[in-house]
Amino acid sequence: MWDRIVVIQGTEVAEDYQKWDVIDNLDVIIPVTFQVRGTVDLTTATFTSEERIEEVRFHVKEVRNSWRIVEPKIPPHIAVSRVVNFAREAGLQEKDDARRDALAALVSSLRKAK
Repeated sequence: MWDRIVVIQGTEVAEDYQKWDVIDNLDVIIPVTFQVRGTVDLTTATFTSEERIEEVRFHVKEVRNSWRIVEPKIPPHIAVSRVVNFAREAGLQEKDDARRDALAALVSSLRKAK
């Protein structure tokens, strides 16, 4: 479904409910701030540095007795340390030399983004 992931350093959820848009007691919009480091293209295993602060306003609603994010649908936002661990582990499992080299390069570029 997604051909890229967003690599983040941190996340902050607005704890002050006055910053939320409360539609009713089962329907709310909550701002979340991401400290973005960049993106990883999953088809090429390449990291593109794009340092920025990103705010996403998640529409959260009760659906069948559970809270669900109903919008927006965004690419996965994953902590840089987890992406490094995943790429390193994938490199250890990879049999193809070119792919293993690409994963090692990805790990190296992600470590610089920390």
